[in-house]
Amino acid sequence: MKHMSVNKLWILGLLCQILIVQLSNQMQLGRFPLLMPNVRPYRGELYLCTPVKVDFTQNYFITGFEPNATMHTAHHMLLYGCGEPGSDKSVWNCGEMNSGGDMDEETAGVCDPRS
Repeated sequence: MKHMSVNKLWILGLLCQILIVQLSNQMQLGRFPLLMPNVRPYRGELYLCTPVKVDFTQNYFITGFEPNATMHTAHHMLLYGCGEPGSDKSVWNCGEMNSGGDMDEETAGVCDPRS
């Protein structure tokens, strides 16, 4: 009886491996750099945004994340899906979460409210 249950487990394991191989062949895995080159935060609690254009006809799933910064540079990263970015600039202050910012500093939302 033990021999039969081991065979069933072996067959189940083999079927699972076949299914995983078939699924991985159908899904393309890759790396997508979400970087802000040449950006240096100039004060604490600063929220900066940069647009990253992706092919909107494709579906993307985040399955992992490898930070490229230390906790002294960035505490966290927020990802938004927008029809259009909140600014035409390559980097902008989108810190509506921080009310202590400079009143002279130009800010814009994360996403364009018209999109």
